[in-house]
Amino acid sequence: VATGFGRAAVAIVRISGPRAGVAFKALAGPLPKPRYAAYRILRDEAGGALDRALTLWFPAPASFTGENCVEFHLHGSRAVIRAVLGRLARLEGLRPAYPGEFARQAVRNGKLGIVEAEQLADLIDSETEQQRLQSLRTSRDIALRLDGWRTDIIEASALIEAELDFADEEDIDRHAIRAARSRVAEIAADMRSALTGIRNRARLRDGVRVALAGPPNVGKSSLMNALVRREQSIVSPIAGTTRDSIEAAIEIDGYLVILTDTAGLRDSEDPVEQQGMARTLGRVSEADLMLWLEDGFSGPSERPTPTAELWTIDPKSDLRSPINPGRGVLLISSVRGDNIDELRRRLGEFAADRCADDGSGLRQRHEGAVRSALGALEEFLDSGEAALPEIGAEILRAARSALPMGEDVDSEAVLSSIFSRFCIGK
Repeated sequence: VATGFGRAAVAIVRISGPRAGVAFKALAGPLPKPRYAAYRILRDEAGGALDRALTLWFPAPASFTGENCVEFHLHGSRAVIRAVLGRLARLEGLRPAYPGEFARQAVRNGKLGIVEAEQLADLIDSETEQQRLQSLRTSRDIALRLDGWRTDIIEASALIEAELDFADEEDIDRHAIRAARSRVAEIAADMRSALTGIRNRARLRDGVRVALAGPPNVGKSSLMNALVRREQSIVSPIAGTTRDSIEAAIEIDGYLVILTDTAGLRDSEDPVEQQGMARTLGRVSEADLMLWLEDGFSGPSERPTPTAELWTIDPKSDLRSPINPGRGVLLISSVRGDNIDELRRRLGEFAADRCADDGSGLRQRHEGAVRSALGALEEFLDSGEAALPEIGAEILRAARSALPMGEDVDSEAVLSSIFSRFCIGK
């Protein structure tokens, strides 16, 4: 089933493979003209009607998968879907498709590139405007990027190996090591930029994480509710109300932002509250941004050290809190709504910056290989110009070997990982 389960106007059942035409004839009679919709009554073994449907026949190789393909456009009731699937299951040589199996066959049969398949998965999974745009954006060819690095490393290696093999020749550049180091430094800088792009694309897909932290009763839950524009967190004058982390996903300027309301930080003997505070520190360490709330009224609390960026928020400006605003402190009133829109605007800018794309198109599955190659290049650069050329040449060979060959993906583990993200029927 290529459409969602549940009551709907239309449900589409797709069949791919050498027996697709046999399945069509068993349910709907003679094959129609290729790629033209035909109105048919689908029937069971005894000739009883299953449904009235639009049917499509795509003979190989002119289909999405490159195989013979059939589509039945049914009425979208669960009973109809169940009846048609049951009829198909009783046919010899047919089985349910695995997640992503149609796209996987399309890749195997050369109808779809692996990058196109991954972009298709991103498009299906997209929930925000920026995710949708990213999945449709044409990126530089990944194979060209990887092969370009490999070619540049080969050229740097050639400079060093020429120094080794032809040291007595007068026309050999005596400054080959220096030239090779300059070339390698450029490659390394490009790889670092690409790794940042990989992380940013993952953040665009998974969401920018923002943790709200501070002492108890400082207004974290009120600010959370103001940002998500609904009663997401319980608000109470009793300190320590929030014992566990509460998450909410919102879209700001087309970016997915994951807000986490955390337990207040203070000295406490309550073991449950202590566990909540431990989780707070964990959420802060995972966040891309920590909003630290302090108002001058709540008790003192030691500020945790975030792994990323920190903004200071005074959330009770309507109470004329005695905190000195100073530079970098944003005055907020969750009750009156003061500066809530300004905070959302800043969060949108922050998300856009953290999700910036370098255009390389490299994905998380490339990250390990690129990091290994970059590590070898940095080892080469750290070795200095006085290092033996033989050692430098060997390090560059290791860097070159670490890079995958373009987009040739023949590992079943890699393919399974890619297509496991797909829904059944795609």
